[in-house]
Amino acid sequence: MSTPKKPTILYLFLFILIYSCSEKPLLDEEEANVLEIALGAKSQTPPFEGPFVFFKDLSYAAGPRNKLDLFLPKSEKIRGVVLFFHGGAFLFGTKETLYEYEFKDLIEKLLDENIAVVNSEYTFINDPDAEGVFTSLEDGTR
Repeated sequence: MSTPKKPTILYLFLFILIYSCSEKPLLDEEEANVLEIALGAKSQTPPFEGPFVFFKDLSYAAGPRNKLDLFLPKSEKIRGVVLFFHGGAFLFGTKETLYEYEFKDLIEKLLDENIAVVNSEYTFINDPDAEGVFTSLEDGTR
C-alpha cells in the first residue's frame, strides 16, 4: 500500500498568488481550513502576537533541516512574499534567530504591509550527506 504524497510547497505559493490578486480580505475560517488541508499542517501558536496566521516546520524537501515557517497576513490581500535564510556561514544557526531582536520588528513591519514571510532552514555544509555549499544552495532553490 503506497502512502499519499505530501502536498508540495507549490500549493503554498499558488495560494499566495491567488489571494494576492483577490480584492477580498484574506483567510476567513473556511479558507484557513482549506489552507491547512493543502499544506497538511495546522496553524500553530506564533513566536509573537499579531494579525497573522503562522505555520511552523513545513517540510519543503526530504532532509531533516528542510523546514520552513510561514507567516501569512490575516487582514488584507497579500502584496508580496519575503524569504529569509538564517545566517551562520552554512555551518550553524536556526530560523528561530529571526524571531529575536530587530529581526522580529522587521517581520512585524512586513506583515503590517500585508507581505507574507517565509523563514527557512537549509542543510549545513558539514552534514554527512552534503556536497559542500552546493547542497545548501540547492535547498535554497527548492
